[in-house]
Amino acid sequence: MNITKGGIPTITGLLCFGFLPQLVFPQLCIIATQIVGRCIEDTYNSEELFIANERINGTIVEMLENAMKFVKRNARSIVAFGSDGMRMHKDEYPLNVVR
Repeated sequence: MNITKGGIPTITGLLCFGFLPQLVFPQLCIIATQIVGRCIEDTYNSEELFIANERINGTIVEMLENAMKFVKRNARSIVAFGSDGMRMHKDEYPLNVVR
């Protein structure tokens, strides 16, 4: 993909190298939300719709970094015991899968 077309930045160029591309295309962002429960249906019987909500702006790289920070900040860390009896911490969502 080209980053310019006729000397004008393409959407790809803007998202990769632009300064706050959302000034031109506000819809090109990530909306990160931590809901109550395990699926969206769990919010129907709850007074709370979500626990955390964040609009993530910037270039593709900045949005990826900030989305990963959101997941790290809001996901639980599970403590489990291995077959050897040693305690180990496990992320609720494997971060390499989230990425």
